[in-house]
Amino acid sequence: MNGVGVVAALDAEARTLGPAVRRDDGLFFLSDGALLAVSGMGAALAAIAARNLIDAGAAALISFGLAGGLDPLLSAGTVVLPSEVISRDGSRFLTSRVWREQLSAAVAKQRPVDAGALLTSSAPIGAVAEKSAR
Repeated sequence: MNGVGVVAALDAEARTLGPAVRRDDGLFFLSDGALLAVSGMGAALAAIAARNLIDAGAAALISFGLAGGLDPLLSAGTVVLPSEVISRDGSRFLTSRVWREQLSAAVAKQRPVDAGALLTSSAPIGAVAEKSAR
């Protein structure tokens, strides 16, 4: 294990990370040694999955998912590595600058990368006006 734990809400998202080998505890090993937990949707399930990864030895966590973006300037397939995550109640959580820069350098060889803030939402936001209001 390389110390990294990845939480993905959906099986379809997790499959994009490559082959995974199921462990007896329900977690998965990815080919690079990271641990993967498929949590299901929602903050409560993600928190349980994160705790399971930490209990299994993960020292750093990544929340991984596929989503629609709010910025029309982003092209499809852009990897967003946010500098901060904004929760529904307006709380702001900074991400690790060093780790983000290392990931960006590695990912940029294969995909476009962007930064900025990431807003979390408990429900899909479909209308442009609604996205701007949040």
